[in-house]
Amino acid sequence: MMIPARNFSYQAGVDASNHPRYPEELFSYLAGLSTTTHRAYVYEIGNNQAATYLASRFDEVISADMNQVKKPNAPSKSRLSYICSTSAKIPLVEKTVDLLTVSQAWHWIEAKELEQEAYRVLRPGGLLAVWGFNLPRIDEPISALVHHYYNHELKDYWPDERKNHEQAYADFPTRLALLPTPAFAVHQPLTASQLLNYILSWSATLELIAAGKKAVYDKLYQDVLKRLGSADKLLNISWPLTLKVARKKQGC
Repeated sequence: MMIPARNFSYQAGVDASNHPRYPEELFSYLAGLSTTTHRAYVYEIGNNQAATYLASRFDEVISADMNQVKKPNAPSKSRLSYICSTSAKIPLVEKTVDLLTVSQAWHWIEAKELEQEAYRVLRPGGLLAVWGFNLPRIDEPISALVHHYYNHELKDYWPDERKNHEQAYADFPTRLALLPTPAFAVHQPLTASQLLNYILSWSATLELIAAGKKAVYDKLYQDVLKRLGSADKLLNISWPLTLKVARKKQGC
């Protein structure tokens, strides 16, 4: 499955400061679960967060993008390399990966294809970990505005694949042994302007604009600033993470 180019090409250029940062604790947790930390294989869409964090915890990290998009802003690390690869064919020999992750991209992947490939490339005891952001929680009077925009104004513009994420990855592979996981969340302050730019990067917002309805987003923008009084107002925001982790059985 390929991500619509319009959605990705915009997101690739969005200021990273507008986007939530995964918690360090998530990567320490995954590294701690891994029986060995020789190689991690990371699927990401438009950013390098997971690969960068894991590069300090694994001997080798391969960051795979499902679209043929260059990563000009990718950080340079000796342990970190970048390739273009689909979930249907991982260009590695069998039983050579300790941790395979999919961050904020599971709804773009064919689950059965990746399950088959993950089972092939994971070492016995290796892990498959999948996570993604949920709708942000905002401790401010604009929370209702953002939720209305997400659930009503954008309801016809979210891709069907998004439902998989909202349903907590109901199609997560069953061939691997599912593990219980703690709850993780991102806690990150953003200014009102940064939050609105983050909302602008949503694929559904891009589809709304492409349909000639930018005025709907513009109204949200104006309503938020009117309610808060300033684009520089700092907001307390959290993003709960949906996380699934499964282990390949020893001896397989």
